[in-house]
Amino acid sequence: MSDTVEIKQRLCLTEDGKRVVPEDDPEARWLWAIPGQRVSRKEAERLGALEHASKANEDDVEDDGEPQGEDNDESFEPPNRRRGRPAGSKNRTPDENK
Repeated sequence: MSDTVEIKQRLCLTEDGKRVVPEDDPEARWLWAIPGQRVSRKEAERLGALEHASKANEDDVEDDGEPQGEDNDESFEPPNRRRGRPAGSKNRTPDENK
C-alpha cells in the first residue's frame, strides 16, 4: 500500500477545514487539491478525499466500460502552428517601422 494517493478531481476544504468536497459543492471554500496532485493517504482519509476519488472513478467510465475523455479520441490532431522568424517587414524597434 502506497503512502500517497493521486487526486482525480478538484477538491476544496469546507469552512471548518475538517473535510473536502468537490469544487462545485456549495460548502466549498478553499482549493485543497487539483487533478494529478499526490497527497498523503493519511491526510486524504482524514478529510474524506478517498470517498470522492471512488466517485470520480465511477464517473469516468461510460456504459460500455471505456473511460471518457480525449484520451481515446484517435482523430485528435495537434493545432497547425506556424513557427519561425517574424515577417521581413517588421523591424526590431518601433522607430524603424515609421
